Amino acid sequence: MKMQLRLRLVGSVAVLSIAWVLAPAQAQVAPPILPGISVEIADILQMPDTRGQGSEDSRVSANVARINFLREIPGSPGEWIVNDLRGQVYRVDPATQQATTFLNVGDEFSRFIIGPGGLSTGLITVELHPEFLSNGKFYTIHEESASGNPGTPDFQAVGNAGNLASGQHGVVIEWTANDPTAATFSGTHRELMRIAQPSGNLHNLGDIGFNPLAQPGDADYGMMYLAGGDAGYDSEGKGSKQARVTSSIFGKLLRIDPLGSNSANGQYGIPADNPYAGDGDSGTLDEIYAMGFRNLHRIGWDLETGLFIGTDIGQSHVEEVNLLRNGGDYGWDFTEGTFGRGGATLPRDTEGVTFPAAQYDHADGSAIAGGFVYRGAMIPELVGKFVYGDIVNGRLFYSDVDEMIAAEGDSSITTTATVYELFLTQDGAATTLNDLVLDKLGIPTLPRNRHDLRFGQTSDGELYVITKQDGMIRQLVGDGLVGDYNGDGLVDAADYTVWRDTSGQTGAGLAADGDGDGEVDSDDYGVWASAYGSGGSTSRSESVPEPAGVLAALLASAATLMRRRASR
Repeated sequence: MKMQLRLRLVGSVAVLSIAWVLAPAQAQVAPPILPGISVEIADILQMPDTRGQGSEDSRVSANVARINFLREIPGSPGEWIVNDLRGQVYRVDPATQQATTFLNVGDEFSRFIIGPGGLSTGLITVELHPEFLSNGKFYTIHEESASGNPGTPDFQAVGNAGNLASGQHGVVIEWTANDPTAATFSGTHRELMRIAQPSGNLHNLGDIGFNPLAQPGDADYGMMYLAGGDAGYDSEGKGSKQARVTSSIFGKLLRIDPLGSNSANGQYGIPADNPYAGDGDSGTLDEIYAMGFRNLHRIGWDLETGLFIGTDIGQSHVEEVNLLRNGGDYGWDFTEGTFGRGGATLPRDTEGVTFPAAQYDHADGSAIAGGFVYRGAMIPELVGKFVYGDIVNGRLFYSDVDEMIAAEGDSSITTTATVYELFLTQDGAATTLNDLVLDKLGIPTLPRNRHDLRFGQTSDGELYVITKQDGMIRQLVGDGLVGDYNGDGLVDAADYTVWRDTSGQTGAGLAADGDGDGEVDSDDYGVWASAYGSGGSTSRSESVPEPAGVLAALLASAATLMRRRASR
């Protein structure tokens, strides 16, 4: 909403105070998101259109390409593997903008499904073994219909598990390519793990990861992490709760050795240093690394520090960024963020739960899109920041890694790192993902108002932004000049003057319309203030407007806005 000034306004304390006074009376569970830096975003390529291949959920059936992961091939910088939930695995050369179908998983399994209903169906993910170029091994998770399926599940929910003949099976497959460099897959595959999901297509296994910093000989080298959710048992009341039950596979982060064989089914190994592997209790699952997740949607490592980070999609109030620790309990469904389920304040003596390092609430988004810590060279201001966003509304955020670590170590369970909004420019002009997607599709509004945002990272630390709605892969490439309203390459006091002199105007192409919504208003002041000093200016000149002048202008602008809305 336009009057949520707390999202954009920065500057003096007085200005921020006015902003919160003017904001609507809307409950805010987590601290407000603050305005951050601006970066340039560049189009890389559009993936092949895969619409119309099955009975999909109506929320995603209009997606040009349901791109879920972008993985760089280990040891081969500049070459990617990208999967589409509709079954395709592509080898991608971004330099030539070529995407070649490497494998169609849907063609290999007769019970492969991409619907109906739900979002956790299809080819969920693809990940390559660290030694892919020598051993040809890569891994996928896909969904199959349970009805009539001859496969025997290795795992099912505990307690009231439902009818195992209904719902879905989540299947983890190891593939071995005869020639890892070939454009098209030929080789073999075998099943590592099969999970019965009678509650349906909710919050199932969603990500596979290998620690990119682990080296041969390290205990973590070649160990596979599998991130999952509660399958709807805890969140939707589909049956007995699972997420904090150590005999259940649901709501857990798993760690296995895909090349081992000491698991119950003999198809993979159990690392001896997993938290329950040596407890002598046959009732605990040795595969568990951490627990208490509603939907641990994405996991990843900081390429510099090795910090292990996961993002957990919330239920009613809070979206979480978690630092993942061996044996950690992340609280679901007892907690949601730093609050009890339902948003109530937790008692001060709450113990045994690991709380999020950063969080935002549902006033600002509804489903967190996990990202990566920026370690590239193109955007110095973003180095050391964990970049993430919201799947549905397409907003981009970041939090400082050092602050996240400090928040985890703080004795106050309410302490979390600040969340900043990441603004975008393209060709130097302010834009949003919404604008970019609509422009690419040539339509006025998004189907179901969903961007379906995802992220990718390459070994050089650079970040990629993926939007399924238009099937695009874009890259964050450098500083934008948001707030440069007079176009002189600097964001300074002269740009404030342009904003002040045109405040209240509406129309297309207004120089001081920093957020591109067709109005010059207080939000555009916030865009300028958040970018002040960028574009090569090394110091704030004496011509910066006095706080009293800025406050007066802001109040005048806010009054104009309120009068204009009252007259509508």
